[in-house]
Amino acid sequence: MNNKSNMKNKIFDNYEILMDNQKKSNLIRIYKIIILTLTALFSFFIWIFVEHSIMGKSLFKSLGRTFYYFLNFEDSIVEGANALILFKNAILLSALFYSLLKNFMNLYFQKELVKKYWIWFALYSSISISAFICMFAINSQKPTVIFSLAYIFIPLFLINIAYEVNLFIYKSKSDPINFSKKTPMIISLVSQGLIVFFILLTLNLWNSSSKVQNFLFHNNSFNSFFKHLFSLKSATNLTIIIFLFLGISLLLFGCFVQKILFLINKQYTKEYFRYQIQFLLAILLSLVFWFISTFAIKPKDANILVKGENKNNYWFLFEILFAILILSIYCAITFRRQFKTKGTLLNTIYLSSLLFVLWLSLAIINFYTNNSIVNLVNVFVVSLCSIIMISIYYLRKSENNIWTSMFIATFIMANITTLVIFGINQILLGYSNYAFNVVDSKLYITQILIIIQLSIIFTLMLVNFCDLYISLHKINSLRINLRKEQNVQIK
Repeated sequence: MNNKSNMKNKIFDNYEILMDNQKKSNLIRIYKIIILTLTALFSFFIWIFVEHSIMGKSLFKSLGRTFYYFLNFEDSIVEGANALILFKNAILLSALFYSLLKNFMNLYFQKELVKKYWIWFALYSSISISAFICMFAINSQKPTVIFSLAYIFIPLFLINIAYEVNLFIYKSKSDPINFSKKTPMIISLVSQGLIVFFILLTLNLWNSSSKVQNFLFHNNSFNSFFKHLFSLKSATNLTIIIFLFLGISLLLFGCFVQKILFLINKQYTKEYFRYQIQFLLAILLSLVFWFISTFAIKPKDANILVKGENKNNYWFLFEILFAILILSIYCAITFRRQFKTKGTLLNTIYLSSLLFVLWLSLAIINFYTNNSIVNLVNVFVVSLCSIIMISIYYLRKSENNIWTSMFIATFIMANITTLVIFGINQILLGYSNYAFNVVDSKLYITQILIIIQLSIIFTLMLVNFCDLYISLHKINSLRINLRKEQNVQIK
């Protein structure tokens, strides 16, 4: 009788645990959907209204200027305005996407505590929403106003302290092997605090060093010091630059020391990297939708950037068809039974090889034609096909190593940068602004970005082929040794 009673209690307890885990999984899924939706929406609205959010249209309008002067540091009137726009974007975009990413990645570590995560979700979301609103609401000519935006890092830092301490207290009890040492957490938080302190100190010193109010470059001792530091060749300046570089590098290393140890100790799972890829794909997908709106923008000096219209139309059609062909080949390899494989290495080789061919074709055509509309549409189609291929790769739940995940994440970040630069460049061409086309190089910035993406995916492909060669060599060695042993036994 007692055995039956104990059995029933055990079944009931297991059922309760199962239901509790299911509730936690559902709650995590809800949080993920909300954060990914916020990320996609914030990204989409920032870029669909990019002239107001990123490029500071109202600021140029108040100065009686157009985007012809965007990123122009030769005109003394707009020099300060361009600097303020860059500072505003650096501060607010960092706060916005860091808080969103932190909020999203926290879910990986908060599986046991997800029922209490609503506090941290609300705090990090408030930072994200505040930064998003400020992107549109604040476009001031006054450095004091723009620099004061950096104070958003203080509450963000305090939230990080509270979160990390709370997580450590819980994990030190539930997972004492991996969370027994406080030192990495302390180093990370101290480094974050020092970075926030030096950012605020630098901005305040720069603003207060001007002899003329609201001037960042003229009659500003702080600006003059750094200008001389990087322009005048001397042993003293070189020493200062080296120490500055080392100091910044150490602080950045300190900020990420927990993540570095987390990866070195192999505490991660494939799900950890899947979280990162999902977040990046949400941003990339929203950019793709915005990118379509730039097709309607035509450069004012069409005769300069559009040559050989008939030939370009041919190449334009070829690249679209070629991209669709590559995508079709990948889908066939992935889903058709005769090609389907469960091997992670082969799946990654298929993905990296086809992505390399796809971006190589884009690079060739981009170098061949200088028609901005053609290049714009080609980048759009190739990026869209890349998103679909990477999504399929991860939806298949392939096991992948740390290097593959890091390379794919880097590739997606590079793709995001490429779309941003191509899109903004098209807007600037509408105002006869060639800021991204005129650089101290034989290549345009847009072409350089495509080469960077090509290099990333080529490196991933090369690493995987080397891994395949090593695996085949080991298998061959084992076969030879096995045959030798069999021959010895026969004799």
